[in-house]
Amino acid sequence: MRRMKNILLIVLFACFMEICRGNKGKCIDTELVPDLNKCCTVPEPFMFTKSFVESCVSKHKALINDHDKFYTCLWDCIWSAYGLFDGNSIVQEKVLELTRSMEKVAQETVLFSVARCHKESNIINHRKNEKGNECDTFAFKYMFCIKKAILLNCPDKYWKIEPLCDEFDSGVPLCE
Repeated sequence: MRRMKNILLIVLFACFMEICRGNKGKCIDTELVPDLNKCCTVPEPFMFTKSFVESCVSKHKALINDHDKFYTCLWDCIWSAYGLFDGNSIVQEKVLELTRSMEKVAQETVLFSVARCHKESNIINHRKNEKGNECDTFAFKYMFCIKKAILLNCPDKYWKIEPLCDEFDSGVPLCE
């Protein structure tokens, strides 16, 4: 009898999570990711000086028509110039320096996200092909991971109440 109650509870929970909430088969279009990233208003953790950014944009402006390569090279250049990563690792002292002025809750969210991404070996180990004319993908992938982790762990006070945000927060996944 006890086992039957446990099974019934599991079925009811599954019903609530999928069917009852209306999320079964729904997904959020991946083209909405930029809008989804605006759901969490934690301040941008990595604010770089204008001179770093301008220098890197100038260095890679020939790639501007290849969006993916341009941003990969831009982040590689900025993170290298700022000393944010060393080899296969992010420099924690630099992260602390960049987040020092943030409100405590926001800083903790960023630091948690950085630590979480540091543990994800697919970010750390997915490096560029060793071709001299390609930029390292480390910074771009790490930044993407951090932004995703911040979004998934956004403190309530920084979460926007909007239809897309509510949909994501209710468990609707991104479409594959």
